[in-house]
Order: sequence, then C-alpha cells, then structure tokens
Amino acid sequence: MGGGSIASQPFDVVAFENTSRTTCSLAGYPGVSAYTLRNGVDLKVWTRIHHGSIYERGDLGVRTVEIAPGGEAWFDIGSAMAYQGGLDAVSINRLVVYPPGSDVGVPVLMPFGASRPVGQAYPITVTAVYPPSLGTPPQATPPSVSAQAAAALATYLTAVTSGDCRRAETLVLPSAQGDGDLCNGGRPGHLVIDRWRTSGAPMKSGQVLIFGTELHVISGLPTGEPMPTWYSWFLEFRPTSRGWRLTAGGTGP
Repeated sequence: MGGGSIASQPFDVVAFENTSRTTCSLAGYPGVSAYTLRNGVDLKVWTRIHHGSIYERGDLGVRTVEIAPGGEAWFDIGSAMAYQGGLDAVSINRLVVYPPGSDVGVPVLMPFGASRPVGQAYPITVTAVYPPSLGTPPQATPPSVSAQAAAALATYLTAVTSGDCRRAETLVLPSAQGDGDLCNGGRPGHLVIDRWRTSGAPMKSGQVLIFGTELHVISGLPTGEPMPTWYSWFLEFRPTSRGWRLTAGGTGP
C-alpha cells in the first residue's frame, strides 16, 4: 500500500486481504522477513523485529479484527536510517509477511531503506493488525521540511550504495540525470560507493535544499587518486508534487 519517510524513518502500510467466501479474523503482530538484492543475488537481511509504534504511526494494540470476504486488515511497518549516520545501510527490496499465528509467509515487493547500530541486526518495527474502519492510527507531529528532504536523501543514497539504481532513479528528476546523479540516469555511474554519511546541516536556496555528503568511493575516481577514499559530494533536492527529488549534484554547491 502507500508509504513514505518521516525524519529518516521509512514506513509503509501492508494489507491482508480475505480472498475466501467466509469471514475470518486476525489478532496480534505479523511476522516479517526482509530481503535485499546484491549483484543479482537475493539475500536475507539480518533483522530484529520490534512490536509497537513507529515514528509516523501509533500502535493500537492487540485486538481481534473480523475480515469479511473481500475485506482487509492492515498493519504498519517502519525502519530507521539514522544509525551510524546512514553508514552500513541496506536497501530492502522485498518482504515475506506472516499473518499473526501463521508460519506460512506471503511475499510482498516493498523497497525501503534500513540502517543499524554497529554490529547489530537491522531493527524493524511492526504494529498490530487493525481494521481499515479505524483509519490511520494517530500520527506524530508533522515532520520539518528538512526532515522530509533528508529522508529522500537517505533513501536515494541507500539504494545507490546497494546497487539498486532502479529504486534510486525514482527519486531523480530528468534534469539531474547526467548532472550529479550517481546512477547516471539508470546507466552505470562514474563513482561506485559502499558507504556514505552527511556532513553538517543542509544549505537552503529558495525551495532547494543542498546536502553536503561524504561518499566512500571504491572505484571511479580519476587515475592516480587513491581508493578507497572518502569524497565530498553535494546533492540538491527540490520539493515536487510527488515528494522531494534530486535535481543536481557534484563536488561543489
């Protein structure tokens, strides 16, 4: 279903649909396994699943949800991109979701980023299932503009780091392809990175926010420059009707 990112905390909403001809019920917290795609290989992500509220969604607690034929029950899922400043982040491309009390999983394509504390599993939080009739659970305080842009930056760089340019390009305007876009419009970029971190608060120019970042480059620098190395790179994001999007990038603002 629909998702987003608040203060560098990606989230999404997942629906269980009753495809039978009789009413069924669910109660409790679903199980989740996460997977990432690296070099064409589908790998399971080491995760630690928490039960409760996430930044953008409150947890309504365990309740029995009656689901009529064709009806749905929802739950929310979220991660965080702030651990280690985004270092060692992973781009999750799909989940296997287990209804509460079931060991039969259902694959769900759902790309989002996650980071983790040093040496620990990637924390992911899920809420208990709830009926759509209750609407979206209470939201936290609306995020600042800079937090929304920072979330887009984190999602973009996490995808680039994982080699998921298809995901990264969803956050890039055509004007940036070939002008600072590390994925070079979906083609192989000239810099290959395996880590990244931000450097200071973003600079504002009108509606545009310019983020200073440091990229850990493992290949693609001009001949003679030592690698791997940390390399300064600026990325410019602009608000659009579809959220914050990359408009330009390079070695200087």
